[in-house]
Amino acid sequence: MVAALAAAALAGPAGLWFLARGLLRLPLLRVDERGITTTWTWDATGLVPWEEVTRIRLGGDCVVVRVREPEAVVRRVPSHRRGSLRRRQQRHGSPVTLQLGPLRPRVTETVTLLHHWRSHVSWARGDRSG
Repeated sequence: MVAALAAAALAGPAGLWFLARGLLRLPLLRVDERGITTTWTWDATGLVPWEEVTRIRLGGDCVVVRVREPEAVVRRVPSHRRGSLRRRQQRHGSPVTLQLGPLRPRVTETVTLLHHWRSHVSWARGDRSG
């Protein structure tokens, strides 16, 4: 613990950010009946409800989650993140992307899980086309 505090102090704000994230053990990604929630990353979009998701695909270095109104997603996040999300929109066609770094060992399972949840929620809400 002392070593972690010393490293965080030497690394500055970024080190403190990683230390807080590690100590709080907050997830980077949450997938549930409400939608996809990304947190603790520079490109985090918060909650993206399933109603807004139109397509999920693997896009080279990330999983791309297409949404009905990309600009509405961008406007919901703090202003310091908007430029990064707009660049993702230009590059991938959506501001909602999930970086493969932490997902890489299980990227296929992650994409399958996202498709499963999207279909499950659509079915449960009465949209049988899923």
